[in-house]
Amino acid sequence: MFLKMKIGHFAKYNNISVQTLRYYEKVDLLHPIYIDEESNYRYYHINQSAAVDNIQFLKQFDFSLEEIKHIMNDTEALAELSQTVEKKKEEILEQRKLLDQQLEDIDSFQAGALIFQEKQHQTEIEVAHSRRGQS
Repeated sequence: MFLKMKIGHFAKYNNISVQTLRYYEKVDLLHPIYIDEESNYRYYHINQSAAVDNIQFLKQFDFSLEEIKHIMNDTEALAELSQTVEKKKEEILEQRKLLDQQLEDIDSFQAGALIFQEKQHQTEIEVAHSRRGQS
């Protein structure tokens, strides 16, 4: 396999756009390994695909490009990456907990609304006990 690729081939190989690669270069995140002075062609090394994978992975967890640049360029930041990812994981778990509670509340509301619909014309008094909070 070839090690050095023109920007278009590298972009296609990594399933990102040439514009994205140019932007990453502009914001000092990922640079080509070589720029031909005459043609201005940009070349990337196949090993830079790992950097593209890392960028895409971190972006999906809402890290900003500035945060990603810091993580990828600072050796101390690489050591902190595990802590940062763990913090992000905790935030996501907390969000999931809140969403689970909201879903439970919606289910409870729907059940109550259904009972109300069924019983709204009933003339007898009926006492219902809530299951919420009971083991």
